[in-house]
Amino acid sequence: MTLALTNSERRWGLPFFLLQMLVIPFFVGAACALLGITSNTAMNLICFYLNGALAVWVFRELLTTSFRNAARSWKDTVFTALQGFGLYWILNIAISFVVFTLEPEFGNVNDSYVVSMLNESPVLMTIAVIFAAPLAEECLFRGWLFTGLARKSVPLAYLASCGLFSAIHVVGYIGQYDARTLLLCFVQYLGPSLALCWACRKNDSLAAPLLMHMFINALACIFTR
Repeated sequence: MTLALTNSERRWGLPFFLLQMLVIPFFVGAACALLGITSNTAMNLICFYLNGALAVWVFRELLTTSFRNAARSWKDTVFTALQGFGLYWILNIAISFVVFTLEPEFGNVNDSYVVSMLNESPVLMTIAVIFAAPLAEECLFRGWLFTGLARKSVPLAYLASCGLFSAIHVVGYIGQYDARTLLLCFVQYLGPSLALCWACRKNDSLAAPLLMHMFINALACIFTR
């Protein structure tokens, strides 16, 4: 891969992850409590938008390089995104077959929670799910983590990016659901992450996986409500 992080982006990757996972949710929750805001949807919306804005700032050079290169070869970028979506679809069907064979009544707890927030705040949540969340997650998992590790070990880059991406979608539910349900949720997110990593490596930019991620989330907003 020729796509590379700047020294600043490399240094800020881990702090950005900690800010996204721990610091921002803590301070947003504290501020909402002081203001008397009790809606979890409102708190999550604030976190989504802050994370997206922070990702654009921290990884602005990586994003600029990605989209500048994508503009020069936009046909390849779109084709890679379509190929990646096809890979995602195949993996999703295969993984879902295994999951529902093991647990016929299975429901992804994170997906259900996102749907409930979409119902409570359709417009703002749809924008957050389609734009803000993919920006933050692609910059972190395909930009900082996958791109950084792929220069040393491609298998390790896939393993770390896919594993951590899947984990962040279920870790918040530990203690609320049994381990079997959370493990099945974790497995369901491995397919999308694998396809997004493949698109990043194939396109040598964040443009293709970002387009994919936005499109996948847009479809989810349309068909899961």
